[in-house]
Amino acid sequence: MCCFSRPVQSVSATQIFARDGEGTEQLLAYGMTLSASEELAMVLPLPVAPGTTQIRFIDLEGYARFFRDLQSGFPAPRSLS
Repeated sequence: MCCFSRPVQSVSATQIFARDGEGTEQLLAYGMTLSASEELAMVLPLPVAPGTTQIRFIDLEGYARFFRDLQSGFPAPRSLS
């Protein structure tokens, strides 16, 4: 769950993808639709292992289909009728 530094009008279509990476690496992708009347900061608490010294952020703005492409790996089940 995230928090915001200023009031928001609405938050919807939240999507989260998380999995283990290599070694102790963890991967997290977070997407949402946000409506606000002014600039603000989103605060997303990230649990990390003790001794973690680096967190790397990757901007997926150029990959707008990320969550849609992930969903394509989990097709909806078909009925037997």
